[in-house]
Amino acid sequence: MLEKLSYSGVGIKMDNSLKELLSLDFDQFSRIYEAKMAVEQLRNSKEKLKILDVGGYKGNTSQLFPQDNVTVVDQYDVREDGYVKANAMDLPFMTGEFDVVLSFDVFEHILPHDRIRFLEELVRVSSRLTIIAAPFSTESNELAETLTNDFYKKIASKDHPWLIEHIDNTLPEEHVIDDYLKAKKLKYRVAR
Repeated sequence: MLEKLSYSGVGIKMDNSLKELLSLDFDQFSRIYEAKMAVEQLRNSKEKLKILDVGGYKGNTSQLFPQDNVTVVDQYDVREDGYVKANAMDLPFMTGEFDVVLSFDVFEHILPHDRIRFLEELVRVSSRLTIIAAPFSTESNELAETLTNDFYKKIASKDHPWLIEHIDNTLPEEHVIDDYLKAKKLKYRVAR
């Protein structure tokens, strides 16, 4: 009930696809909501979009865009409609095949020497919009991740599998994306 109250009165129109997402952590909901609003601004009337979610297996993209054709790429061995097992650095799709390409909380799991290739592939297969949501390297983000992993390790007697990967890979530097996009002369916006 608190989650519903925390979103009321702030100008968010809660359609059915968003109401189902209220059980998510606030930070995850806010990233997904920002992406939904950007995609809806792009949409022409009741246009059905082709959307690719890179690294989003078991995510909420299909829920978020129920009227669209959503494909998810990840590295799990499963057979499901709308799912393709593939490496994000070598996507098996044609250039510009998707209207929108999304990637939530994946960039920080990519090894630093592969991050530009990852960006190139997302931009390559997108014809209209690419959205990347990730934690970036700041003193406060790095401290928060280290402290959270240390706390988890005290409780579970092991590192948190995702946080330790962030720590080992290092969080991405924001300028990596900025420099790439500027060099390619692509329009972009940073949302914080």
